[in-house]
Amino acid sequence: MSSKGTALKWSQRVASSLGECSLEMSAYGSCVVANLDNIEKNVCKVEFDKFKACISKSITHKGKK
Repeated sequence: MSSKGTALKWSQRVASSLGECSLEMSAYGSCVVANLDNIEKNVCKVEFDKFKACISKSITHKGKK
């Protein structure tokens, strides 16, 4: 991030992407909560990977506009 404006645009794209990926975010959060007493690395990997892919796709798409 070379400037304040670039950082602001990036954060706006991320914030917008969170709204677009609410189902994936909810599934990941539900998995974490369901496994809270016995959380381990990668226990919610499938849900996290779907959430990450959604965010990445959304941010990439917004950057091309």
